[in-house]
Order: sequence, then structure tokens, then C-alpha cells
Amino acid sequence: MASAAAALETPRRDAMKAEDFDGLMRSLAEARAYARGEKTDGLKVHVPRTFDVSAIWRSAGLSQTQFARRIGVSPATLRNWEQGRRAPEGPARVLLAMLAATPALSKRRSATRPDAGTRVSRSGGRPKSRLA
Repeated sequence: MASAAAALETPRRDAMKAEDFDGLMRSLAEARAYARGEKTDGLKVHVPRTFDVSAIWRSAGLSQTQFARRIGVSPATLRNWEQGRRAPEGPARVLLAMLAATPALSKRRSATRPDAGTRVSRSGGRPKSRLA
């Protein structure tokens, strides 16, 4: 028993310092706050300037047309992004970054789809209301 008590009193070389542990706990708290949508000071989110759009829809296991419809753009818009004639902007860039990191998200039938009252224009324009 004496050796066990001595081992408890002797600090380990690989033990984490209290300040490092506290820093990790603060980081986890910030990550949880960010995930809940709360404002977190000093947090920076990196969204790439360019994407391999083809690789994103292929990794999702969808066809080009299926993927385009799933994210609410026309297949022509998707082709323009792939061929470098146009670049996704704003929310589309964020969505592509999320889907690149987690391909399974594009398989879900959720907020990434246009609502039932809209359709995507074949000309690549904005969705048009069926009610109009």
C-alpha cells in the first residue's frame, strides 16, 4: 500500500497542467455555444474560396441533377460552378463547405430543399412561385 500512496503523490510527467485543462474546457464551452447559435467572441469560421463541386455531389452518392435540386439550385448553375464560369457566393458557399465536410447532410430531406411552393427555373434563374 505504501507504493500506491507514493504513486498518487508523485506527479506524472505526462499529466495535463491545470491551465491547459481549463483552456480546453473554455474551448468546449465556446463550441457548444456556437453550435446552439449563440454569439462567440473571437471565433473564426473558414469557408474555402473554391470547391470541387463535382467531388461534393459524387461523395454524396447523388447524380448531378439530384444534388442540384437537393440544394435548391438548377443543374445549369451547378455545371457553371463546376466549370468555373461562375462561383458560388454567400450562403451557397457556406452550404457547399458544410456538405464537403459532411456528405451525408445532402442525403437528408430537410431545409436544403426548396419548399413545396417553389420550383427551380430551367434557365438557371431564381426559384419561381407556383402560386403566382
